Amino acid sequence: MSEEIKHLLKLQKLDRVLDKINARFQEIPRLIKEEENHAEQFEEEIKQLQEEFKDLQMQIKEAEINIKSTKDFISSHKEKLNTLKNNESYKKMQDEISQKDEEINDAEIVILELLESSDQITEKIKEAKSRLAAKKTEIKETREKFQQEIKQLEKNKKEVEERIAPITEAIDRKTVDLYYKIKERKTPVMVKVKNSTSGGCHASIRPQTINEILKEDNIIKCENCSRFLYIEDKGNAL
Repeated sequence: MSEEIKHLLKLQKLDRVLDKINARFQEIPRLIKEEENHAEQFEEEIKQLQEEFKDLQMQIKEAEINIKSTKDFISSHKEKLNTLKNNESYKKMQDEISQKDEEINDAEIVILELLESSDQITEKIKEAKSRLAAKKTEIKETREKFQQEIKQLEKNKKEVEERIAPITEAIDRKTVDLYYKIKERKTPVMVKVKNSTSGGCHASIRPQTINEILKEDNIIKCENCSRFLYIEDKGNAL
């Protein structure tokens, strides 16, 4: 195996490590955003519960106003009872007062139910705020953990790039440029020939091409997928 092929294989191995590091760099902001989205969901839940609570309070206030108005009605009618001159009018007004008493009882039951619902929502808001606080703490810890990881990734990336630099310098510039041009479209770039087939696209390799690869005079590309071909084990090439 020629030195250039060996260098290209080392370059590919290091590039894979570098690709994983870069992929992790891109993944970390997404993971942080996912955690922040969870916090936003808690905030939205709290907002909705607070709106429900506000609506219940308005219903309670409205019911209380209606009760006061009904009580005022009853009070004024009771004062009029003694002024009525016939039994029919007296009975009619008593019936109206009784009906209003029932309306007050019904309204008071509704208020109790609304107060119970308010208490339940208040508890839900409390629980949601607790979950939100815990999530914010978790996000803070996650950010700190990722910051430490990013520092390590930056260090690892620098080390890999320092190892790559002398390798690319040892390879012909045109070959390096072509290698990275192919890498932009497909990986791996370097593929083994085994049983007369390309390790990249599995297309058949012509015997003449295999002979050119074995000579190791030049980098030979697959006619089908354009990847660089190499032979690791001459016995398994054909």
